[in-house]
Amino acid sequence: MVLIILTGILFFLLLFSIIQQNLAFFRLQDTGLLSLKLLDTNTAASLFVTLIGAIVVRNQFALGLRPRMTYVSSQVLKNHHETVTSSCEVWEVVLQNVGSGSAIINNIQFRVGLDAINRTDYSQSHKDIVQTFTNIGLIRNQDYWLKNISSGFTLSAKENWTLFEIKTSKVHLVSQLDVFIQF
Repeated sequence: MVLIILTGILFFLLLFSIIQQNLAFFRLQDTGLLSLKLLDTNTAASLFVTLIGAIVVRNQFALGLRPRMTYVSSQVLKNHHETVTSSCEVWEVVLQNVGSGSAIINNIQFRVGLDAINRTDYSQSHKDIVQTFTNIGLIRNQDYWLKNISSGFTLSAKENWTLFEIKTSKVHLVSQLDVFIQF
């Protein structure tokens, strides 16, 4: 609001100085308020352009400090969660904050599809997904791993989390797992 008012004042001063310099063109007389010399046109124009430039730079700086969330989905060879000596192939989803600001999670909801037709809506919690996976025979921290993220959880700039991983031998049991994250 202050920037809008300041921009309006500087624009008015610029317009006023242009009118003062061109009184003959506008067929006005140098009397009363028009005889009041506030700023010359060059100074008023410089102040106005400087303010507009500062507003643009400020907005670009603010955009640069925002978080930017992406994800990477890949198959990797990892150590098994139960024993660190054996490794297995897992499909993992890694959530990354590639922006310059911290991402604070406001809401996270899941949607799961166990076959190509039936899918839930984005209303399931971490607990619901764990229960669904248990119902189809998947064992948590053995067959799959799902990070429990709640509201208020923070992902700092340039940080990443392994959000979900499942053994590739068990992937056929889950046709779709989507996550909706508001940050």
